[in-house]
Amino acid sequence: MNALTVKNLSVSFHQYAGMFQRRHATPLRNMTVEIAAGEILGVVGASGGGKSLLADAILGLLPVNAHVDGEIVVDHKTMRYVPQGVNHFDPTLTMGRFIAMDGLDPVSQLARFGLGEDVVDKYPHELSGGMLRRATLATVNPKLTRLLIADEPTPGLDPATTELVLDFFCELRDEGCAILFITHDMIAATRVSDRIAVIRDGELVDTVPGDLSGELTPYTQALWDAQPANQFWGALR
Repeated sequence: MNALTVKNLSVSFHQYAGMFQRRHATPLRNMTVEIAAGEILGVVGASGGGKSLLADAILGLLPVNAHVDGEIVVDHKTMRYVPQGVNHFDPTLTMGRFIAMDGLDPVSQLARFGLGEDVVDKYPHELSGGMLRRATLATVNPKLTRLLIADEPTPGLDPATTELVLDFFCELRDEGCAILFITHDMIAATRVSDRIAVIRDGELVDTVPGDLSGELTPYTQALWDAQPANQFWGALR
């Protein structure tokens, strides 16, 4: 059984230009994706292509002027979200109290992502953006998570910490969790993804094996070639 099924999803917005003119935009069109339990689906594409909009639609976070067509099948009770930003923490709670809300041990969870015991008593404004990003991942309880939506979880992290995050994703997968891994980092996507979905201008244009084996569309190849480390990694392919 799939942890997530999205069929023919389109998201449109009605916008007003001036007093009486109304514009109709559809930035996400006919999107169909499925993720099985114990599978990581990487989602890549250029900025503004619709990756985060797909996540917002699945999470039910679209604005009131959005119109949704299609079908989304997911259990929201067992879904967890790692947002792209770091402003979602309650400023009145310490990291320890926030993490403990989901039945987790704050010290061990923070240590998993290279954060010391002193962070337990810190408030959000006392931590850097990178530390907050790691603390966000520390809030994920594997026992309560059937689907994790991770929207750009690694920007700003050093390579060693990025590896900790990717290892955590692999551990979740081994425990049967499905992961929607949205990222600009195709190197990271190939490191952990079973499949990679490529989105361009609001449409799904390619779905390839996680190791990019086989023939790639020109756009997928261009995304890969644009990776900063593509010369090194390309030599290994």
